[in-house]
Amino acid sequence: MKQKNKSLDFRRQFLSIILVPVIIIVSIFLILIVASFQTVEGFVMNNSGLLGNATSDISTNALERQLSNNIKQIAADTAFSIDDKLRRLQNFSKMLSEYCGGIYANPKDYKARELEYIPGGKRQTGTVNAFVHSRNGVAFNKVKDEAALISNVSDIINQIPNISRDIFSCMIAGDSGYIIAYDPTQSPSVNYNPEDRDWYIGAKEQGGLYWTDFYIDIRGGGILIACSIPFYQTINGKKTFKGAVACTASLGSFSNFINAVGVINRKESYVFLLDKQGTKLFSSDGSGIKIDENNNLAGENYLESDNSELKHLAELMVIGASGIMAVNINGEECEVAYHPLSILDWSAGVVYKKSVIEESVIPLENHIQELTTNMKNHTRELFLIVILTAIVISLAAIGLIMLFVIKNAKTISQPIVNIAKEVKHIADGHMDYHVNESTGIKEIDTLSVTFNDMTNKLKEHIEDLRSVTAEKQRISTELNVATRIQTEMLPFIFPPFPDKKNTFDLYAKMYPAKEVGGDLYDFFFIDDDYFAVIVADVSGKGVPAALFMVITKTLLKTALMNSKDPKEAIENVNNQLCQNNVEGIFVTIWIGVLEISTGIVRYINAGHNPPLVKIGDNPFSYLNDNRHDLVAGFMADTDYHLNTLTLHKDDVLFLYTDGITEAFNEEDKMFGEENLKEYMDNNNNRDLHSLLENLKNTIDNFSVGRDQSDDITMLAIRIGIN
Repeated sequence: MKQKNKSLDFRRQFLSIILVPVIIIVSIFLILIVASFQTVEGFVMNNSGLLGNATSDISTNALERQLSNNIKQIAADTAFSIDDKLRRLQNFSKMLSEYCGGIYANPKDYKARELEYIPGGKRQTGTVNAFVHSRNGVAFNKVKDEAALISNVSDIINQIPNISRDIFSCMIAGDSGYIIAYDPTQSPSVNYNPEDRDWYIGAKEQGGLYWTDFYIDIRGGGILIACSIPFYQTINGKKTFKGAVACTASLGSFSNFINAVGVINRKESYVFLLDKQGTKLFSSDGSGIKIDENNNLAGENYLESDNSELKHLAELMVIGASGIMAVNINGEECEVAYHPLSILDWSAGVVYKKSVIEESVIPLENHIQELTTNMKNHTRELFLIVILTAIVISLAAIGLIMLFVIKNAKTISQPIVNIAKEVKHIADGHMDYHVNESTGIKEIDTLSVTFNDMTNKLKEHIEDLRSVTAEKQRISTELNVATRIQTEMLPFIFPPFPDKKNTFDLYAKMYPAKEVGGDLYDFFFIDDDYFAVIVADVSGKGVPAALFMVITKTLLKTALMNSKDPKEAIENVNNQLCQNNVEGIFVTIWIGVLEISTGIVRYINAGHNPPLVKIGDNPFSYLNDNRHDLVAGFMADTDYHLNTLTLHKDDVLFLYTDGITEAFNEEDKMFGEENLKEYMDNNNNRDLHSLLENLKNTIDNFSVGRDQSDDITMLAIRIGIN
């Protein structure tokens, strides 16, 4: 209250200083007064401009840094989430392919299943389920028996709505001519030759996983993308192509996901995806590939854009780079953050208009401008009064007038100069510094208070950013602790059983792709003569996979300690994992029990990679079983098949997860089973510790330039007694 009493109105103070000497000034000195007053006005306007520029620069820089970090994180999160959708589609295709191959490998273990036969042009009736028909030119009676055998996969296909909403449809096309399909649109079936379709041709020629480009569904399902994998039959060591599996996802499912991404301001920002040819597949602003009037797919290609900045952005995105850059889009200055996907050569981008930053600073700039304009208007009013008053001023007061004008010009402008100097302290990072709010001039005091309020709010915002950074650090620390806990849950002391060093040699290692992973290994004595070995791979990565891994490890060990029979143990564990498994997580498992006195290994392979085994002086070979069992946690009451293997002195058994064979290099080539076998043959004389550690180094050298995309786990055991 006292402060307001001391602070005089700018106009009244100026009149009190100038009015008395002006009365005695003669009009012939009016020019000097005008010149002096213009000097005062220049000081005020110049220093007000300095204050406004400093305020605008500090606010704009802070907002731009925060915005850049936000949109880069949104781009990275979008790429990760779409990768996860594609990976689920890929895993389901792989599972169906392996299941079909398992049926051809041991057809006697499966009974014929009859599905609804729907000829071309007919519509499915009733509940949406898998159905069967034949391709053009093939009579269904000729392939009916073979189709009935493969129809065992229908139990899995019919679970698609419960497993993943990302999967639109499935197709199994046999080389002989049968077709098993799942189509939720219930459109009339279409007889066609799969050998004319890109997904079938690509899978057959490539001999492995194949992704199509987006295409128009001939059943009227819209725009789809397919992931296909071939399956084979091996007879007398000869591998024969028997058909291919394809699972599709609709463009609409990706568009719905993109539209749900939380961007900062929907009116001024959007998320989009480019494919490896530079075509914009879809975008939250409504653009993307569409079906044109000629029933062909058409979309904007950034690599062919006349906008050089947009073209340069596309060049960076298609080579898999990540970052942020300024781009002029349709005459609007924008910031674009981009991040690559790992499954396909796509890249996610986030566009944000720079005008949003400017609009957030405009209110503050307008307020400063308003204060400056008011001060200028007051000054001009006073200027007119001074001119009228100066006409009657006495010649005798010339010296006094000059003294008073110069002195009071300094009195008026000096507070503004002081404020500009004090603002410099804040601009240099001294956020606790406050501008002097007591100058004796009401308008300048108001400006000081306003600036101090702005500084306090900016300081609070910086503190909020520090809190967010601290929270991220806390999460990172907790993940590191989780990594150590997970590592220590697995056996890590080698040799593991010093008192049984002549029985066998064993070494194992796990390298998670993230802080925590979904792979596991375990080994333990059930009793003095029975020894259990386990290697497993949980679907997915990160914390959910790690939690599922802990549950699986505990259940497996408990089951084996209660029963030496791997079949009984894994069937009990599978039923427990299927209970309340709403997330649809599953796990591949290789479980074996070694009878030390005889060297016999009784084992079960639940959808896991085939181990490598070295018998005697022979090279390593893959332990490919005739039976291909289903993964655990996917379907309750699954019947698993028991296999046996006899190991003698110096024989080696090597178990691993697909993080080894599916490691990619910069040319998108996988390490593969052939390279793994070649390494094991060339290094079989190493001790097990050196053998596994050097294998990890070999994989790292192969994948230089690419991040580890999956958990890597390996375990080797060498028999030490006859």
